[in-house]
Amino acid sequence: MSLTLHTGPVTGWRNRARLAVRRPQGSDSPLAIGLFAAGTHDVLTIPDCVAHHGRLNAAAAAVCQTATELGIQPYDETSRQGALRYLQLETRGVAADAAVDATLVWAADASGDADLRRVADTLLTEHGELFSSVWVNRNTTAGNAVVDVRLEQWQRLDGRLEDAWHWERFGGADVAYTPAAFLQANYGAFDALCTHVGDLVPQGSRVADVFAGTGALGLSLLARGICSQLTAIEVTPGAAAAFHVAVTRLDAHARATMHIVDAGAQDALDILAGSGVDVAIVDPPRKGLDASLLNALSDPQRLRSIRRLVYISCGFKALQRDALALRRHGWVLARPPEAWQFFPGTDALETVAVFDR
Repeated sequence: MSLTLHTGPVTGWRNRARLAVRRPQGSDSPLAIGLFAAGTHDVLTIPDCVAHHGRLNAAAAAVCQTATELGIQPYDETSRQGALRYLQLETRGVAADAAVDATLVWAADASGDADLRRVADTLLTEHGELFSSVWVNRNTTAGNAVVDVRLEQWQRLDGRLEDAWHWERFGGADVAYTPAAFLQANYGAFDALCTHVGDLVPQGSRVADVFAGTGALGLSLLARGICSQLTAIEVTPGAAAAFHVAVTRLDAHARATMHIVDAGAQDALDILAGSGVDVAIVDPPRKGLDASLLNALSDPQRLRSIRRLVYISCGFKALQRDALALRRHGWVLARPPEAWQFFPGTDALETVAVFDR
C-alpha cells in the first residue's frame, strides 16, 4: 500500500497531554511531573517541551509547585502509597492564552479528599488566569492504566466557567467534551482532517460514524450539510450526553442518533444494517476493526447498503491487515491513502483510506 503524506496547514502543538507524577530519581525534590524515560518508570521533567502548547507547560509547572507546597505525596508504584498519580491537561482552543482544564489522577481513597480540595482551590485561586476547571479521576486500581475509565470515577471539582462542557470547533461543527472523553491531542490537525473527510463523503449520504467518540467527524458532516442522516456508534457511556448537547447547536431538522454499544457487538451490526447507511466512517483504536465488524463488512450479504468505507487509522499495521481482508471481498481503494502527520518530527500518523464496492 503506497501512501501520500499530507502535513497540511496544521500546528505542531499538542493541545492535550497526560503526564506522570512520581518522586524523581537522584533528586531531593519530592515530586516531578513529566514523561517516563524509555523502558522505565523514572520520570523525566519536560518543563519547556516544544511539542506542547505553552499553556500546558505552564499548567504542569503550576500543579507541581502547588502540590509540592501543600505536601502532596506522589504515587509510588511499589508501595501503592501516595495521592497524585498522573496529570491530564487540555487547552480550551488553540489561542496563545488558552485556558486549561486540569484533571488530577488521584490514587488516595476518600481520606485524601481534603488534600484534593486544597490543591483544586489553590490552583483556581492563585493561578485563576491559567485554569478554567479542575477535575479528578479517582484511580485506585493496580497496574499501569493512566485513568480509571469508569464514568463515575470522574468529577468536576470546581471551575470559573458556568458551562462545564469543553467546546471545540472541528470541521465546522461545535463539539462538546469533558476530560473523560477521547479528544485528539492536536486540535489543528484534527480540524483539518475533519474537513478533509467531508470531501470524501458524497453529498446527501446517510452516514454511520463508528468508534465515534463524542461525534466530531459525523457532526462536522451534518454541520456542513453533507450528510442527510447520521448514526453514531460509541462504547463509552459518557459520550451520549456530549453528542446530544452538540446536536442542539445544529439545524433543528438534523437527523442524528447515538447508540452506546461495542462496535463489534451484534447490536451494533443490527443498528448498521437497519439504518440503511450509504457511507461508514470507522476510526478504530490502534488494534483496528473488531473481527465481527470486519467480517460483516466483508460479507456481501450483510451491511449491503454501505457502498463507501472511510477508514481512519492510528495503527498502520492493523490498517494493512484489514485492507487486505476488505480487498479480498470486493472492496477497492477509491483513491491513494493519505497519511496525516499530526506531530511533525514524530511517527504519529493518522492514515485515511477510502474503499468502495
